[in-house]
Amino acid sequence: MHKHLLIGILALVALIWTGCTDKTKEVKEFHSDTFDITVLSADWEFDNKTMQFYYHCYLDEISSEVYNYGNWTLSREFDGGSKNAYQVALPMSTFMTDTLPNKSVYYYTEYLDYRVGVGYVEIQVTNSDYFYPKDAKGKLIKPDNMYFRMQVMY
Repeated sequence: MHKHLLIGILALVALIWTGCTDKTKEVKEFHSDTFDITVLSADWEFDNKTMQFYYHCYLDEISSEVYNYGNWTLSREFDGGSKNAYQVALPMSTFMTDTLPNKSVYYYTEYLDYRVGVGYVEIQVTNSDYFYPKDAKGKLIKPDNMYFRMQVMY
């Protein structure tokens, strides 16, 4: 009786032990890449349909595999290359003011966000109430130069 019980327990342990290991799974390496993206003021485009500025950056490194199984973050970088450098993850809101021609002050929020697709990242600048300052000739003033860091993990 003890012999049958011992054999049963050993068989159960062997079944559990072999059932927990899956030799068909392949262990993949972890990869990460960091991309510095500079958007000069002149590079911003305005989309009249969505009422926002945008910058479309092609990144071949965002393959369909990275898109489907990877992860990423995009941050705006301030004071890059200095000891005071810091990053703010997007989306990011900045409270802004502008003095209108009648000398009144207009308060609005600048909202930075992004979207990612296979082969690209698109950075968007949207102002609250779709308020965009204009120059003396009535032309939209483009956003300032901005620096971004995209980190991709896959």
